[in-house]
Amino acid sequence: MQKEKEEFIIQSYSWKEIACMYHPGVKPDTATKRLRKWLDIHPTLIQELEKVGWKKGMKVLSPLQIEVLVYHLGGPP
Repeated sequence: MQKEKEEFIIQSYSWKEIACMYHPGVKPDTATKRLRKWLDIHPTLIQELEKVGWKKGMKVLSPLQIEVLVYHLGGPP
């Protein structure tokens, strides 16, 4: 029997939390670096995040910023 996937909830998450959701199975520091690299190759994503108040180095992302991430990257696996 296959485990049912839980629905992703849009809420505030720390950068480390959301990075670990997108990169399960790797160390948190590696996950945060990988998510940052994804942003580096998606300049539109960075622009959209900045429009909703994101700045490089922020530790916690607002629900609106998480929504922007999900819009551009899809939900975490």
